[in-house]
Amino acid sequence: MHSKLTKAKVDTVGKPNATGEYEKKPLGEKSRESALLELRDFAGDEFLEDFKKWYTEEDWSWLMNELDRMKRVGK
Repeated sequence: MHSKLTKAKVDTVGKPNATGEYEKKPLGEKSRESALLELRDFAGDEFLEDFKKWYTEEDWSWLMNELDRMKRVGK
C-alpha cells in the first residue's frame, strides 16, 4: 500500500526565521487593500506601530499614506 504525500506551500509571513526575526514579503495589490481594511480600525491608536514589523518598508509606507489619506477625506 502506497501513501501519497502532498506538498503544500507554507506561508511564512509573520513567522520567525532561523535568526528569530520575522520574514517580510512584499504584498500584492489585493493583499495591500486587505491589510488597509484591517489596519483602518486601528488608525490613530498608539499601538498601530506594533503592526509595522509584519510589512516591508514600502508596504508600510503605502499603508500609512493610505490611512492618512482616508482620514483626510473622512472615509
